[in-house]
Amino acid sequence: MKLVVSVTFVPVMILGYGGLGVVLVDAGMAYWWLAPLLGLAIGTSFLAESFIPYEPAWNREHGDRVRDALHFVVNESSNAMSLLSIPLIAGLIPWT
Repeated sequence: MKLVVSVTFVPVMILGYGGLGVVLVDAGMAYWWLAPLLGLAIGTSFLAESFIPYEPAWNREHGDRVRDALHFVVNESSNAMSLLSIPLIAGLIPWT
């Protein structure tokens, strides 16, 4: 079973979730549908990591759950703010 998960994880993430996102947008669905799809993809990633960890010792409790959660929030917020700043920066560039 671990072999199946390790072989199918990347295709499921790229073709499955990525492809479904493209299909949803192409079908004219509202962009907010991508948020639950992203949540499902993140959940799948967490499940796969707990099932076939890169390093098993990393999945043992070390008392760092709060730090991990804060790290996730800060990094994802930074990513979102970076993406949201692109139109602002593009608006500041004078085009001739």
